[in-house]
Amino acid sequence: MDYSALKPMFAYVRMSDDVVPECDVLFIYAALDPAGAVVGSNQSLARMIRSAGASIAVIASVNPLDNCKARVGANVVFTIDRNGEKLSRFFAEVFRRMYAGTSMLSAWVQLAPQASGEEHSDLPGTVMAAELGHIVFARSAKPASTSS
Repeated sequence: MDYSALKPMFAYVRMSDDVVPECDVLFIYAALDPAGAVVGSNQSLARMIRSAGASIAVIASVNPLDNCKARVGANVVFTIDRNGEKLSRFFAEVFRRMYAGTSMLSAWVQLAPQASGEEHSDLPGTVMAAELGHIVFARSAKPASTSS
């Protein structure tokens, strides 16, 4: 579902079950343990993201909020509830806005206002650690790649 929704947005899409590919945007489908480590991997979440060279990482598998912790030097999104197809649609719109010159953080707040008590039943349940802050995609070209 994510692949179909996001593939048209990027010049290259790579998928791998074993090797972390180099990319700007990395989607990870994995369980995290209570320490925030990737279950069943010999690499930490931080190492995976750093080895990819990604400035944006999305942990697209649902994980308990208590397991969503990492300091990795990237904007990392943790998924608490995909809410069906809403995760794919949300990121497609965030990325569209980033191509139009809006920063990731600004696009995020436009789509999911951060007011206390704000209901977002039409969006996925996510938490972002925005360690790199206001990332914008180049208007003239798509990012080099995204990986799943």
